[in-house]
Amino acid sequence: MLREIFISARPRQWIKNLVIFAALIFSRNIFDTELFLKTFVVFVDFCFLSSGFYIVNDLLDIDSDRFHPVKKFRPIASGKLNKSAALISAVIMIAAGLSLASLFNSSYLVLVLVFLALNFAYSFYFKNVVILDVMVIAVGFVVRAAAGGEAIAVAISGWLFVCTLLLALFLGFSKRYGELMRHGQNTSNTRKVLEHYSKDLLNQAISIIAAATIAAYAIYTMSEETVNKFHSTNLKYTLFFVIYGILRYVYIIHKKEDGGEVPENSLLFDRSILINILLYVFAVVLIINR
Repeated sequence: MLREIFISARPRQWIKNLVIFAALIFSRNIFDTELFLKTFVVFVDFCFLSSGFYIVNDLLDIDSDRFHPVKKFRPIASGKLNKSAALISAVIMIAAGLSLASLFNSSYLVLVLVFLALNFAYSFYFKNVVILDVMVIAVGFVVRAAAGGEAIAVAISGWLFVCTLLLALFLGFSKRYGELMRHGQNTSNTRKVLEHYSKDLLNQAISIIAAATIAAYAIYTMSEETVNKFHSTNLKYTLFFVIYGILRYVYIIHKKEDGGEVPENSLLFDRSILINILLYVFAVVLIINR
């Protein structure tokens, strides 16, 4: 049973919570042991919270998941994990997340409560509302980034807010595109919201948001505020990694049809994207900590 609970917690998706470290990196505190440990605790906290809601979603979608070619093998949909055990596990995970949140200040706790509210709203309503389904998920990424900053008393900049939101929207619409290409619009028994999407709509959304993400990051790296903060103009060279990462992901969802399940599959298993991310982080840390 513990194995099935662990699988239902979707540990692969914990990679989404790495955005929590953005404030630590861009505030030039990556080598501060105390702040790093605080940020790591926040990462663990959001892993508990998000895993709890993954299980809640699986419980709510159990009937539709049984018709899905991949999700039908999940422990809850397949019957390997009974509903009672799953519900108890979800409650324990969310309670553990709230307990960890209590270790921080009230502002951090408010962000955690906002994150919980977003997940409840998504699970019970927004996941079936076209456009807003992706936007709610994207806001969740912004909340994660803000929580990472609040935990170490660093307010996230407007640029981090914009870039995080845009990147999350890009990944979200890319995922919908992959799902649509893999399963088609006849998805009333799997993901109802796909009935309202089309290939053209998603292609346009992805193109617009990809361009906006690249433009926003380019302006950020060359803005006077950024140059003065880091005493360097070299951050603009990291734009190459951002452009390549976005275009590589677009290539994957169009050519490899590998974006249909979860974006983190590509982040974990596509060698080119993984190397690109590591080089980007290394370059950023090197440039801003000179």
